[in-house]
Amino acid sequence: MTCLLLVSLLSVNTSFAASVNNADLWRFIEDINDATGQLTVSNVDRFPLALRRISHNEYVEFYRAEPVRLAEDLVLTDFDVRLSKTRKTSALLSFGLRGRCLSLGVIKQRYRGLIITQTPRGHSLEETTSYTWTDKAHHQISFLFTERNPDCLHEVVIDRWSR
Repeated sequence: MTCLLLVSLLSVNTSFAASVNNADLWRFIEDINDATGQLTVSNVDRFPLALRRISHNEYVEFYRAEPVRLAEDLVLTDFDVRLSKTRKTSALLSFGLRGRCLSLGVIKQRYRGLIITQTPRGHSLEETTSYTWTDKAHHQISFLFTERNPDCLHEVVIDRWSR
């Protein structure tokens, strides 16, 4: 059974890795969300993005990944991945977007039921308004817009942290 599970995980990751460079943003988010749900400290080498550990503490390991260019004039940058050392399946992944501007309206067409989960406090133009979508398993995807450029998506955060 262990061998079957390993083969299954490898085939999922292989098919994703083959399509990541040509994927559109929505497919990338769906696929990376699924892969992040399976990600643990012990299997980072099988994640669709090549992760390199940059630091760690007693509870969390911190990773980065190289930018990903999508076919729609978007570049995904500043990948930040955080994995729990103490919980089997707890991961947080975020990335920035460069290139084409994506408005909140476009995101709302794909993710119905977004709720505001963070608002700026007026201290900086880098503060964000976050709109979060939660799936049936209570996993969250947040879309962040900065005060500096409130009409364009700035960052996406995928939260698969066990609660």
